[in-house]
Amino acid sequence: MFDVILFVVFFYFLLQGIFVFVRIKKNNEVREEIGDLIAKAQEELKKVLVVRVEKHGEMFYLYNQTSNEFICQGKDLQEVRKAYLLRYPNKRALVDDGKDLLFKEKSHV
Repeated sequence: MFDVILFVVFFYFLLQGIFVFVRIKKNNEVREEIGDLIAKAQEELKKVLVVRVEKHGEMFYLYNQTSNEFICQGKDLQEVRKAYLLRYPNKRALVDDGKDLLFKEKSHV
């Protein structure tokens, strides 16, 4: 009888050990995937420049939202797009509300 109880207790702890091992392995896989997603998101953020557009008179002026650096100007948004893409051909401009893409890609000009 004692052997049966000992076997059941041993089997119980063996299953618990396997369960813990499987959970740790899955947690590590999830952490790895999260790390990959964060790296990809950071790469994509490098391709985006948050900008502010101001209109004074008949001219549009584009500024870097973070540094307030002047980027370009134009009589209409099409001119501003062209000037922006000459300066930053590989970056997307995100207008300061965070929702509207002013320029998607160079091919859209």
